[in-house]
Amino acid sequence: MMYDTIVDPAAASSTSGPQTSVNRRGPNLSSLPAGFLWTASRASTVNSNSDSNSPSESAKDYGPRKRSPESLRSRTEHLRMAPKISHVPLIVPPDLDCDEGSFQMLFQHFLSRSMPSMSVDSVDTELYVSTLLPVIVSDNLVLRSVLALSSLQYMLSHPENDKALKLASTYYSKALSAMRARVALSGTSAEDDRPDCLCAASLMLALTESARGDSTRNHVDFASHVLQSMSNSVRLGINQKLYRNMLRVCMFLRVDEAVETIPSPFTSAQLVNQMDMPILAGHLWDAEHRASATELREECGLFQTPFIAGLLTIHHLARLRAADGTANIDKDERVTQLLAIEMQIMSWEPALPHTSLRVRQVWTLWRLAMLILLYESPVDGKFWQASRRNDCYESFMKELKLVPKGHESIGVMLWPISMAGSCAQSPAHRELIQQQLTESCDTLSARMLAVVANMLQQMWDGTAANPADDKREEELVKTPAKQNSWMPLINKVDNVPLDFDFNTLYRLYLPKDHRSHGFMLQSTVERLPWTADFSINHGERKVRLLHTIVKDGDDAGKAATAAIQRVVDAAINLTDKFPTLSGRHSEHFRILGANDFVSIERFPAPLFGISSRGAHMTAYVKSAEGMRIWVPRRSAHLFTFPDLLDTTVAGGVKAEDSPFDCIVAEATEEASLPADFVKENARAVGAITYVSMNETKGTFFPTVLYCYDLELPEAIEPVPGDDEVSGFELMTIAEVKRNMLEGQFKPNCVLVMLDFFIRHNIITSENEEHYVEIVTRLRRHLPVPTYPEPKVNQ
Repeated sequence: MMYDTIVDPAAASSTSGPQTSVNRRGPNLSSLPAGFLWTASRASTVNSNSDSNSPSESAKDYGPRKRSPESLRSRTEHLRMAPKISHVPLIVPPDLDCDEGSFQMLFQHFLSRSMPSMSVDSVDTELYVSTLLPVIVSDNLVLRSVLALSSLQYMLSHPENDKALKLASTYYSKALSAMRARVALSGTSAEDDRPDCLCAASLMLALTESARGDSTRNHVDFASHVLQSMSNSVRLGINQKLYRNMLRVCMFLRVDEAVETIPSPFTSAQLVNQMDMPILAGHLWDAEHRASATELREECGLFQTPFIAGLLTIHHLARLRAADGTANIDKDERVTQLLAIEMQIMSWEPALPHTSLRVRQVWTLWRLAMLILLYESPVDGKFWQASRRNDCYESFMKELKLVPKGHESIGVMLWPISMAGSCAQSPAHRELIQQQLTESCDTLSARMLAVVANMLQQMWDGTAANPADDKREEELVKTPAKQNSWMPLINKVDNVPLDFDFNTLYRLYLPKDHRSHGFMLQSTVERLPWTADFSINHGERKVRLLHTIVKDGDDAGKAATAAIQRVVDAAINLTDKFPTLSGRHSEHFRILGANDFVSIERFPAPLFGISSRGAHMTAYVKSAEGMRIWVPRRSAHLFTFPDLLDTTVAGGVKAEDSPFDCIVAEATEEASLPADFVKENARAVGAITYVSMNETKGTFFPTVLYCYDLELPEAIEPVPGDDEVSGFELMTIAEVKRNMLEGQFKPNCVLVMLDFFIRHNIITSENEEHYVEIVTRLRRHLPVPTYPEPKVNQ
């Protein structure tokens, strides 16, 4: 689909009637995929003659110390007065498996707190009320996803409340289980006939993940798939207002994902590869053509069509910048394309004159951020328009000062703020950005705000602040500041300090063994469904598997494994208490260092603080151009770390296998490498050790990664052998480093790559100031035994 008409700037500024477009062809875009340009004419065809709600105040009237006219309280009152809520049934559906008190509290919390904090102003709130409530009360999957979102926000507001923590864990787990059950019906006679509900639930779960500070990609991918896959009859049969709103929210979340790739949110592979953006836009344009002017006039919240059309600018510009390095696009053609995009951004104005002041303020920041991104596009090895870029940056910081601290709308400004933050040099500007991100506000984005603030601070720590007001010379601002230290990446994985006090944890003991084989958080000890096979001493913080489980003639290892399995089986059934287990069994891992052959399932092992074993192999090629590494990208559908880069071959070592057995098997299954070739040429090169702890999930896991190298001839290329890998790319060392620093690698794979760089003299004491620290951290002492006790001769 090609959108190739461009907006007449004169018509773009009109507010008295429908906007018109000029029927002239845009620039030659044969070097880019179809869909590069789009028409914004439809974006502004709907205008209102009424200006009764038009804001008369200027932006400066609502500075940081003044109350916003669109406060959370006012929108909560708007909700309570809305007639659509007065008849919402508050009876717990019989198949919801939810107690009355929790249901009433969480549902009211969603109406009074979650829904307003999803909005920028009362118009947005009304849109959510009118579109979401009908599907919430008519479909239990949507209701479960709403309860998951509400319970999480309730927990974030009451972090010390045990009930809040339990509710968040319970309802999130139940929502995921319900989603899996609904999706499993696909292709059967009981296939879901409510794709609108399926999509709405997926978007609610995406907002839940965002509120948790986690990636939203899986849920947004699925929502996008549902929206694209609807048949025309279904598409026309569902509530059209809901359908338009879901398309807009899905596209916004698509762009918002790029915040995860600071310091370069505008050049991320995620953004470049989002090929569904123009497809979703096409469906939105069609849907709006079917709507009446009156219907669209009411939809004047944040996600108006001009805003969504603006989001396409980011997607298209990211693709153009990616094409600059790989496609044969000459300077004149590239400048022509940049000028076309500039005209689209400059003509971007609110379609409706009674759009609220807060929405206009948000739009201004987004537009300035887009212009910064546009003017930073490289032409002849420097910024295309460095002076204009600096002017836009200064304007952005002035506008940001006008945003009230802690206002709920800050959540929809993460992308522009992170964009500006990646360029900020002066201490004053950095402080302003951090204040906006860290000021307390009761919004669904509170945790994500903290994540972005932390990522920016880590990036700034690697660059010197400039006391000047960012009036930098062109040669000094060719690229935004980037993270240049490996230590934050190591700390993300090996997050238990070397001087950590292990006496604060419970120690796990096996029968007739004085050594502790696991370390457990108190919250986990209290939640696990222990059997009589275990003795728990809270005073000494010890959990002991009793020796009485071993009867005369029994195999001690099998008896211990069976006793642990009984606890695991019970925990798997308690999905509300242990959502990390996903209600599923997993392969067994050996307890490293146990005197007997004792094993435990992979998923629950971190709950017991038991060490795990992994094996990683790095395949590389040597040529006249230098060393290159085969790097796979994990498939987007994977439950853990989807779409991230990985080690060439890697896997968990099963209980009965050796690390080398794992490498040979995974090399064949994942990379289609010949088993005999791997056996003959793979070299064991050492092991990496680290310790991770996640207090939120109640897990503690010491880990050993056995490392292997494999030099491949140019004639042998790895090819995906299963659906866990989407493809392999032969990267230069510089490309691997850049992707590591930009957070594109699965976290523990960064350690494997650093070890590879050290062994191959790529990272040395001469070129890395943290060399000794890195080497030490890759080989840290584990708090659990790694080998059995020596047997004493009788």
